[in-house]
Amino acid sequence: MERSGVAPEAELSGDLEAVPVAQTLADLDARGACGSLLLFGDVLRGELVVCAPRVVDASTNLRRGHDAALRLLWLERGRFAFHERPASPAADAGWPIAALLREAVEVRAELLRLGSRAPSNTDRVEIDDPAAALAAFPGSEAWAAVVRDGRRGVVVAELAVELAMSTYACRAAIGRAAEARMLHVMPGVPIN
Repeated sequence: MERSGVAPEAELSGDLEAVPVAQTLADLDARGACGSLLLFGDVLRGELVVCAPRVVDASTNLRRGHDAALRLLWLERGRFAFHERPASPAADAGWPIAALLREAVEVRAELLRLGSRAPSNTDRVEIDDPAAALAAFPGSEAWAAVVRDGRRGVVVAELAVELAMSTYACRAAIGRAAEARMLHVMPGVPIN
């Protein structure tokens, strides 16, 4: 990692092909750093606000929150710059870095495994067998309520919000559950 590059005031900067986002974030966590990790990909740009041991906020030019954090962790090409700043009052918000790094690896692997079988954000979840469907999100009271209420045609992105999870993690779990025949997915209407 070089100590110059993207912006003159950056304390840390470099190339994502040489130093992946996950490694940079783990290093910032180990240092107990607080600040903004700016990421500049070919198309995607974003920011992870870090106050170790947490990512307290994340945004891209397309997303905000948990989805943005995961998407930025998957960025493989481009540059990064870290700017230190004092801890904010919201330093207990967001996601623990270690858990977020683990989730990013697991969810990406599952979505890549599912490939074109992974549901989209606009697809709809149909539950045929409530007893089997409960196993799709074990221990989730919110999911149990969806199943118990007999709701049909729940949009994946809306379900992710109800279950308080990223749409990426929800898509991976729904895809896995559909493969296991716990539920099935109906194509949704694409959003322009």
